[in-house]
Amino acid sequence: MRKALVLVSLFLLVISCALAISVDDFLPPVQGGSTELSETASVTSSADDEVVSLDLQDGFNYASKLIWEEQQGDGFKAVVFPSGTGYIAGATSSYSVYENINATLIAKRAAYMTAYYLAKGYLAQGLNGYFTRKKKALESSIVSLDDTEKNIGGFYEFQFEKVEQVVEAMLRGYVTYEVKDIAGEKSGKVYVSIVISPKTLAAVNQVSDGVISSADLATSLQFILNDIEAGIVPPIGGKVIYVPEAGTTAVVAFGSAIARHSSNEVLANEYKKAAIETARMRATQTLVDILKGDINIWKSGFEERTLRAEFENMDEVITKADELRNSRSDSVAETMSSEFLNLFSRDKNYESVSSGIVPAGTMIRIAMEESIEKNGYGWVFAIAVYYPELELPMQQIIAAMEGKPVVTEQPIKETTTGEKKESGTSENPQGPTGPVSSDDKY
Repeated sequence: MRKALVLVSLFLLVISCALAISVDDFLPPVQGGSTELSETASVTSSADDEVVSLDLQDGFNYASKLIWEEQQGDGFKAVVFPSGTGYIAGATSSYSVYENINATLIAKRAAYMTAYYLAKGYLAQGLNGYFTRKKKALESSIVSLDDTEKNIGGFYEFQFEKVEQVVEAMLRGYVTYEVKDIAGEKSGKVYVSIVISPKTLAAVNQVSDGVISSADLATSLQFILNDIEAGIVPPIGGKVIYVPEAGTTAVVAFGSAIARHSSNEVLANEYKKAAIETARMRATQTLVDILKGDINIWKSGFEERTLRAEFENMDEVITKADELRNSRSDSVAETMSSEFLNLFSRDKNYESVSSGIVPAGTMIRIAMEESIEKNGYGWVFAIAVYYPELELPMQQIIAAMEGKPVVTEQPIKETTTGEKKESGTSENPQGPTGPVSSDDKY
């Protein structure tokens, strides 16, 4: 009971937001702070794909500035600082402004997500090229990853000559750093950057797009909320948080809908209520799907059929996400889903979940973009969190992470949900822009 109360308090504290998601109460994986250089003299040199700095945050800020200004927003930089090396990649994606505000908001969301997945691709390419040329950096990274006290290090075995193994492992420790929206009258462009640092490697292990392994629950939950607020996660999806030391899980599902604009206050309130209910429905349906073992969500982090059917311009996002997922992450997601379902099928809540009912104890919160208050329209988000009283078999999961064969037994079931789109006015409201992490230093 005490554990449940602590988890409830944790969720209530984190979700008090204005998208309402606060990043001030917990230590996030990346403590990025301001995107301005606080000490320009700390950047001592810059050449090719490397920045040397006395301070990692300043180095990231300077590297991001170079990617944005000199590489048109698409590229990779390594940041060497006294106690290690960090890595940053950024990417851009354009979108059109339509007469229908709903279409514009969806196009903008697709652009954020596309830039996010493109940045992941640049990060993978950049790490491979950088490590190939920097043998000492490669060896240092392997030593860091091999530290069993760190979150990522305990699950992998590496051979020094295989660069791709190190890159694959390190890519699981990336977090979102910054987002920008350059909003024009007829079109716009978004920018997303992601980073890897010694702290992120120790804090977050993105096993698949739908599964996060972490040393503590608060960090992972805050990481997910950061990405929801930044606009880079799908409009409908979910994540499973796995805490290896405890063998426990938390399931986070989210749904969203657009509150349509109306100059009539009564209609505007009705549109907002409708958006809230739709977002809530999508979040709870996704939660049920995850608990029922929908393997596609465990792998990708989103409900693909609903995404394709209800949100335009998402095909490129889904294709890019599929391209970047490797067979290892899919295999781990399949194993974890099977093991989870095997245990959860004996839980007292399984019968209600199998009937499509949200289990007791699920916490649901609503968050809205500031533009709803300012402009009368925008995105409404619903976030549902459930803490199943299960302990996943750690050895099975570790075996899957290390590429060892694990037999899975459970059948996979899929469900979906839908909603009709609504039209609205034509504008291009400012999308998420700014650092995604807290204001603390590294």
